[in-house]
Amino acid sequence: MKQQSLKKVAKCPYCEAPHRYIELHFPIENDKGYWKIRCQSCNDEFVIELSNPRESSIFCENVERYEEVFSGPDSCVATDIATVCISDLNQTRHRFNFDAEPIYRCQSTASNLETIARQALTAR
Repeated sequence: MKQQSLKKVAKCPYCEAPHRYIELHFPIENDKGYWKIRCQSCNDEFVIELSNPRESSIFCENVERYEEVFSGPDSCVATDIATVCISDLNQTRHRFNFDAEPIYRCQSTASNLETIARQALTAR
């Protein structure tokens, strides 16, 4: 078994600015803990609860790392944490939902440009 890396994004509880980080999970033992960070947008301090705070990484400065359960007020804890699971960091798989509402449409005909592009690529 190998470690699992989880790409995550947590929103600041005060201004909802996103903060990206990578949380590591080990196959046998994981430490519970938290980070206290200063928001890059509003400059307020808030907390992100996670596993393995010393081994995980965040893309901002001035991070305080604690390997203990956070016991402060819930109002300063990050909200709306989104996760993308990546078990093999050397392999990238992109999936596009062609059944969803298209992002790109032709200005003059309103045709779905994503479907047209897919057809052109598969015709090769």
